[in-house]
Amino acid sequence: GQTVSAKLISRSLYALVSLFTVSMVYRICDLTSNKQNAWLLALIPTFSIIMPSFGIIENASAFLGLPLLLYGSNVVLRQEVLRQNNLKDNVHRTSFFIAGLMLGLGVCVWYESAFIVLCILLILFIRRNPKGALVTLFGIVISIVAIGLLLWALSVNPLDYIPPYRK
Repeated sequence: GQTVSAKLISRSLYALVSLFTVSMVYRICDLTSNKQNAWLLALIPTFSIIMPSFGIIENASAFLGLPLLLYGSNVVLRQEVLRQNNLKDNVHRTSFFIAGLMLGLGVCVWYESAFIVLCILLILFIRRNPKGALVTLFGIVISIVAIGLLLWALSVNPLDYIPPYRK
């Protein structure tokens, strides 16, 4: 079996990922609604045992990729709220790039989330923010290429981890 310290470390990391995910849900809802709704929405996964059981399921990549996607979405949404409120001096292209990096890492960890990322880019284009969408797309491509080069350097074939391609 595992030692007590290994169990403590794994459960602590799991708790940090869960806490970060709930925090991102709160921040996203706070940007789109109000603090009361954000608080209630953050409490739902906390007390309905969604997050604790989420890590037990077979799909660990979804558990690890979700916080990256939520963080990237939060950054994009925050910049869009600033742009919508005509606070254009506070909108930074580097924020869209950082969001793209996080979204790209989320796709690298959880490949099924590519559809979510495509929707975020589409929303940016629909909201008439092509610069933000392109900078975000650039960040996504950079992070995916960087992870691809890292995997290539380590002689790891990512297709071995996708169920239809498993040997």
